Amino acid sequence: MDREIHARGKLIGELNHNIFTSYMNCVVLRLDMTHQSKNIHKKYKPGERYSPEAVIKMRSVNYERWVKKSKLKYGDRYDYSKAKDQYVKQKSEVVLRCSKHDHEFTITPDRNLQGKTGGCIHCKREGITATTIKDGKKKFLTWFNNNQAKYVEIVSDFKGMTQPLSFKCKEHGTTEAFQPTLIMNGNTHDWACSKCTEREQSKKMRSVYSDLIDELTPLLPDNIKITKIEFDEKVKATLIWTECDIHGEQSPNTKDFFRKSPTKCVECSKLIVGFTSAKLERLINAGEKGKLCHLAVMEMEVFNIRAMKVGVTTRTLQERYSWYLKEKFHHVQLFEIDAYVLENRIKLEFRSFLDKRILFSGMRLGERWGGDTEFYAFNQRNNIIDYINHFIEKELPKGQINYEKELGSMVIPVSGPKTFDRDKNTDNIPIAVIGINPVTHEVMHKFDSYSDAHRFGFSNLSTIISDKYNRQLTGGLQWFKQSEFDPNNIPIIHPKLAQPVLCVEQNIHFRSTLEAEEYLRSKGFKVTGSKISAVLNGYRNKTGGFSFERSKLSNDEIVKQEHYTNRDSVLCVKPKINRV
Repeated sequence: MDREIHARGKLIGELNHNIFTSYMNCVVLRLDMTHQSKNIHKKYKPGERYSPEAVIKMRSVNYERWVKKSKLKYGDRYDYSKAKDQYVKQKSEVVLRCSKHDHEFTITPDRNLQGKTGGCIHCKREGITATTIKDGKKKFLTWFNNNQAKYVEIVSDFKGMTQPLSFKCKEHGTTEAFQPTLIMNGNTHDWACSKCTEREQSKKMRSVYSDLIDELTPLLPDNIKITKIEFDEKVKATLIWTECDIHGEQSPNTKDFFRKSPTKCVECSKLIVGFTSAKLERLINAGEKGKLCHLAVMEMEVFNIRAMKVGVTTRTLQERYSWYLKEKFHHVQLFEIDAYVLENRIKLEFRSFLDKRILFSGMRLGERWGGDTEFYAFNQRNNIIDYINHFIEKELPKGQINYEKELGSMVIPVSGPKTFDRDKNTDNIPIAVIGINPVTHEVMHKFDSYSDAHRFGFSNLSTIISDKYNRQLTGGLQWFKQSEFDPNNIPIIHPKLAQPVLCVEQNIHFRSTLEAEEYLRSKGFKVTGSKISAVLNGYRNKTGGFSFERSKLSNDEIVKQEHYTNRDSVLCVKPKINRV
């Protein structure tokens, strides 16, 4: 028994020894592996891991691999001779030379492979231009084949949307060059043939006779009939001839005048223009309420005098009184017939509080201000406003206003005493005017007055001829008083709101960036007005190889330069024809 126990104890001891020995061996092995792992991940100092010969060999291999990829992509476009000695790694800069443009530039090898053109700025610019031309050509030809191919054919190479492209008209046989962008997006040359464009534009501007008759007949008073409708090629407008049973045959008028005029006769219109009583009488006889109009209590400044006015107008207050209007105290909208009655009642009720300072000032100056008899003392403002509100809230809803009785109590403004020992104001005397073509100086129209010109479709002549305003043209013509017109001394029309510029390298002044673009493009330089503006505003240094500054010369001084006086120049301001 003891011997068996001893044997078992010995066996267990041997097993424990073996287990312990195995465990210790594992620990030692693990420590050894950890030590080896630390040696594997050791950070070597430069030149410690590889020999100098090995580094040079690796760089040479990487260089050759990069050059092979670059040539596969760009061919023989670039010279890599300098890069061979400079190559370190893919993200270190080297110097390349573009063989096409003889241009050296610095770039990293990885960027050279990533770009579309390899890093040469000139190749990049050409690539962008080529892509733009390709996309533009595809877009334009698609539009052209769907819209204009049956009328004209393209007879030159497409060089861009803003570069001239030649078209041959299949109908007229003429060949002309236009910018594709104007053909596609504009309306001045959209047929790619001047003759076709002029014909089609005339068709668009003509009104169909039968349609006009149907539209205008319901507007005709009993005493008016239409005798002729015709399209005038000179003014590019449809003119309407009428005959009045009272005043006979009328001068031709535009559709706009015909739609707006209540009488369709110039002489009949003159009869109803004037005092409120005449307007009210016309509405009563016609059985109409008239248009919606504005009645307002306002502060005005006329002749440097501030006063309170009660006024009625079918236009907006700003249109009627413009800069004279300083403040609006009260404002209502009424039909004309009610507004005229209310305005006259205010005159009667507050006649003891009239403010006549502006009336008398105008009489002294010889230039009366329209509406100068409806000014009242400021201390009556609240009373007048209460009177207006009472009329609208209490009387109008009852519908019992006797308009014919009101007409009998209308106040007719009188001018008061006048002296006649001074020159009379001649502002209202008809002024004969003349309209000329601003390019050729050919006389296009002559009229005996502003009104005659307005009836023919030319508006705002007074603001154009006056020196107070900056307007120069209306209806595409340049206008003058016939008494002051000198055919040998016609002033030049300058661009409005344009900034004169100086091209520094050429030492040439221009009236605007657009004229600078037009002139330089005629000389073969690719510049645009927008980029010239960018140079002036400091966003670019140059455009098209030129730098620009704001010119210190006036427009009159600039047009004395040769590129404005030479008839062969695109900017020549001299008339091409002079038929006056």
